[in-house]
Amino acid sequence: MRRRLLLPVVLACAHAPPPTAAQVREVVIDGEVFRRTADGRRLADLALRTPVVLKRTEGVWAEVEIEGWVPSGSIAPATREGHNGVIVSRGGEPLRSAPAGSVTGLLLEGFLVDRVEERGDWSRIRRVGWVREAALGASDAVGDGAGVLDGVSAAALRANPDDHAGARLRWTVRFLSLERAEPERIDFYEGEPFLLARAPDPGDGLVYVAVPPDLLAAAEKLRPLQTLDMLVRVRTGRSALLGVPILDLIELY
Repeated sequence: MRRRLLLPVVLACAHAPPPTAAQVREVVIDGEVFRRTADGRRLADLALRTPVVLKRTEGVWAEVEIEGWVPSGSIAPATREGHNGVIVSRGGEPLRSAPAGSVTGLLLEGFLVDRVEERGDWSRIRRVGWVREAALGASDAVGDGAGVLDGVSAAALRANPDDHAGARLRWTVRFLSLERAEPERIDFYEGEPFLLARAPDPGDGLVYVAVPPDLLAAAEKLRPLQTLDMLVRVRTGRSALLGVPILDLIELY
């Protein structure tokens, strides 16, 4: 199946600005409703202790990003609202922490998702939506270092790609160019934007950093050879085509 372009989405942000550092929070109310908009349509139910990334707050509501794994057969291709997949399982599909892992939520049939990785019969998906801020636990600021690894080299990622999958890293890289993924790069979606950059240790060679829609405008303003401090999530430590680490950009500092 040919992967599809993940189109940028323009979100209205007329109220509070996003946090200066990404925050990881936990759901503290079992069955909390995940909504399309603040006080909007129900899309999913989240289990107790499900981790979410807080984007911003607006009154009593919080915009968050969820991530997890579902069977690939439960997703059909889609191009609506900038998403590239839709849940088609009748009655919904459990969201899991890992392939065949613990259940972290229930995604309703028709739930639009961003499929970011395939591993065997499983797909890793993401989606931004809204929950009640009161349903989130105390702040765990990613920028303060909780749950973030320092000092992990690109060589270590390549040598043990499975050991670091999904890990969050704080890296400083040298930006080279903004690229779009060709169909041959099966670890990306066709046309997905990514940064071509040099790893923190110059001897470690190149890394690819996939850019989400909400950070694409900032990425387009980068200058060649600019030094970037970033928070990333490891998509794979060794790409299928060239054996290069692929990271997902969470935050630019």
